[in-house]
Amino acid sequence: MVADPIATNRCQALTRRALVPVLILFAIAVALTSGGRDVFADHTANILSVDGKIDTEKYPDGASFDRDALFALGPEKLETETHFTKGLQRFEGVRLSALLDAVGADGTILTASGLDGYSVDIPIGDATRFDVFLALKWNGAVMKVRNKGPVWIVYPISHFPEVNTEIFSARSVWQLKTLTVR
Repeated sequence: MVADPIATNRCQALTRRALVPVLILFAIAVALTSGGRDVFADHTANILSVDGKIDTEKYPDGASFDRDALFALGPEKLETETHFTKGLQRFEGVRLSALLDAVGADGTILTASGLDGYSVDIPIGDATRFDVFLALKWNGAVMKVRNKGPVWIVYPISHFPEVNTEIFSARSVWQLKTLTVR
């Protein structure tokens, strides 16, 4: 049987097209890491942006926070179970309410968006009603992209059992990159 040159060329073209998404994902992974080091683990890299209805005199172009700036809002520790883990987990970070106060948030809804494109609307009232937490460390380790970091919205299930539902699970955005106040 003789190989069909047209079919062979089509097969090669399809193979190249199939590789494009893989190469794009590889390029993104390389961009997010540097020498095997998670770029977002750098304390000087901006890891969270807040925009929308915030204090525009103080933040005319929105607010950006690196890890140290977030911890400067009042570092706290939280021990709780989560929707996505087994057993009690230890987190270090800041309360969402502290961040919202710092940027002068003036809205009723937060749109939380992750690095993976996932986004969800969260009532701003959740921040104080349930002591919602922005986790930056998990069980003593700085959170990296590969383990739900650099920032993970954590609802403290152990303290508020009523948040142990799918609604609040959906609001527990990991790899958080942006909060938009509306």
